[in-house]
Amino acid sequence: MKKKSLAWVLAATTTLVFLFSACGTTDPEPSAAAGEGFTGTVTIVHVNDIHGYVDETDEAIGFARIAGFFEETKAENPNTIFLDAGDCFSGSAYTTIDQGESIVPILNTVGIDAMVAGNHDFNFGSAQLLRLASMVTYPVLSANMVYRDTQENLLDGYDIITLDNGMKVGVIGLTTPVAEAMGASDVMYVDAISVCQTLVDELQPQVDIIVALTHVGENEGDALTSTMIADEVTGLDVIIDGHSHTELPEGRWENGVLIAQAGEYSHNIGVVSLIIENGVHTDTTARLIPKSEAENLPEKAETAALVADLQAESEAYFAEVIGATDVELVGTRDIIRTQETNIGSLFADVMRDAAGTDISYFKAGLIGGELQPGDITRKDLTEICRVDSLIVVKEVTGADILEYLNYAMAPFPSSNGSFLQVSGISYTIDPDLAEDKIFDVSVGGAPLDLDATYTVAASLGMSSEPGMVNGTLVKEVGYTSTYMEEYIVANSPLNCATDGRIAIGTKPAA
Repeated sequence: MKKKSLAWVLAATTTLVFLFSACGTTDPEPSAAAGEGFTGTVTIVHVNDIHGYVDETDEAIGFARIAGFFEETKAENPNTIFLDAGDCFSGSAYTTIDQGESIVPILNTVGIDAMVAGNHDFNFGSAQLLRLASMVTYPVLSANMVYRDTQENLLDGYDIITLDNGMKVGVIGLTTPVAEAMGASDVMYVDAISVCQTLVDELQPQVDIIVALTHVGENEGDALTSTMIADEVTGLDVIIDGHSHTELPEGRWENGVLIAQAGEYSHNIGVVSLIIENGVHTDTTARLIPKSEAENLPEKAETAALVADLQAESEAYFAEVIGATDVELVGTRDIIRTQETNIGSLFADVMRDAAGTDISYFKAGLIGGELQPGDITRKDLTEICRVDSLIVVKEVTGADILEYLNYAMAPFPSSNGSFLQVSGISYTIDPDLAEDKIFDVSVGGAPLDLDATYTVAASLGMSSEPGMVNGTLVKEVGYTSTYMEEYIVANSPLNCATDGRIAIGTKPAA
């Protein structure tokens, strides 16, 4: 049984020690003896942060060639597995058609052995994530995301894969804390490090190799990174990571554990080789196969046919022109996560107007991209509306607002998806302060009143964060894409600009 409650996880180590003591055994013999004597290589093919981009482009390898490469690699070395480090079900135009279901038939042809749930895999809510997990032919894992009310795990925490040589690989799925705020308000994050250590201790007698399949990343300022896991968890053989969209051409060693990550959007295929001598893991190497080296990789015919079918079915839908813009809409990842942008202000303004609130917040991680002046198609909209968030309205105090601004902007000036694009409110941030960075806050042109009550529109996931959690839920409004499309149709051509609602300055001494 792999789906563990939080209470079980916290008690597991104590229980196991008690049972072994009661039987007079404190050092059980490993059950994974089938691979003893094997000398050779165990290969892990891996991808991360595909975000629903299943097709081949000038930059993306695409799943048809990824599947072909995996088939070819496994034929050469039967002791090969395929892992996906998360953020697969959401983020592309294809995934907006039916909340990720359109790409499932393609995923089921690729050969994936296990996937960890990334934060964006929660975009459509926990029920839809469970539906998607039931539709794919491989386990979707997350050992540290639990139901808020019951503390039961939403998904299985680990899986055991038996290799051709008889060795067993234990794969533990760990999800970033950011997932708690991505649209599934009924789930919560629990400490990944303690959960991971408990499961490592459980798996060690059963398996030969333990892999942490993490959607955690190495963003500076994040509460959890893959480096922290490597430093604090003992017994891991390798970490296959995602979330920060980092390219690690040869992996990165931390505390004797190799961390591998393959960038984003299938720009690379990751390959990790675990060197085995007489059944013992002795060394690890990592490499990336970039798009430039993947041109001649074979395509898996079944995968290619399904990708072509999806492209044909969606082409007309996405090609429809819904409006136009007279100005460049700027919201690329390097900009929207550190400063006010016209595309961020546009989203926040539209949501505040749709919800009829005093204020709206929009996390930079939910939107982005760049549109040149000219027509706007439905595909353009889905690409800048990266996460089709359910918008809710909460009633909060001015003190709650200040708390939330300081919470969300804490990582600044580091680039971070929590950076707020806002409407109806302006503020100044001091990047040199370690905490309480926000000052000079105004709502509707008037200074923020800490005792007054305001209405705020925000994505559902944000409603459970500090400064928002104590507010009163007023109503659910609808999804971002619906209101954005209506606005673009009614107000084209767009002429969006920044207006100084987010400023940088030095906070006066108290």
